[in-house]
Amino acid sequence: MSDALFDTFYRSIYADLTIDKDENAAIVTKFRDANPPPDKLLPLRAGAFRIASEFLTLDKNNNISLLRAISSVVHSIETTCMIPKPPPKLSDQELTPFDEGQVEALYRKIFADKVVDRDEINELMTLFKSNHPPMNKLRWTRSSAFRIGAEFVSADDNTVNVALLRCINSVVHTFEIICLTPTPYTLDTKPFDMKATISEAAQHLWDLDVNRATAGRDYTVSVQGGKKTLPEGRQSLTPSLHVC
Repeated sequence: MSDALFDTFYRSIYADLTIDKDENAAIVTKFRDANPPPDKLLPLRAGAFRIASEFLTLDKNNNISLLRAISSVVHSIETTCMIPKPPPKLSDQELTPFDEGQVEALYRKIFADKVVDRDEINELMTLFKSNHPPMNKLRWTRSSAFRIGAEFVSADDNTVNVALLRCINSVVHTFEIICLTPTPYTLDTKPFDMKATISEAAQHLWDLDVNRATAGRDYTVSVQGGKKTLPEGRQSLTPSLHVC
């Protein structure tokens, strides 16, 4: 599974700022066929935000449509590659009925200054533990981060919008840590052809290494002399987004 291939896939999905029924099915199929291991889910979801930042414009309505598209991608990751966690075991004094208003209020507090600090993350984690979303409210809890986030989209400053994407990504990440867990993972291996050439054998081993390091993210190569290790990619006209 190549992160670069998913970057390309995300760009094709975001190109028209909408996700129709066929595209949604294609996203689900893409994740199911890729069979990402648990430690790849975070970069896949973060990549959905990072690539989306390339499509921000100075049209507020377009940016809100982009948020809906990101939400659809994240929803597909969560429903295809993750399962709900049982609610944490709390005492009667700690456990409260799920309160949508508390969730929305905290989201607005976090998005107001476009920065998520450690205290806010801890507050969010505490809220999800004590005010744990029931099964029928999991999608609402995650999608509300995008819905509330849309209230804070700027019409004239994409630096602000990039910061907002980082905040929404942090909220979704915290939600997934508390409320979801990766599905039990089984490595999908293909039988090896004993008559394969050395080149084919090497490619087979490469394909099996789904957790391999990725150039530019896990390591850098200094080729000197002005050469490049990768072809020139699409140049973004908006501030770059680096999220994890």
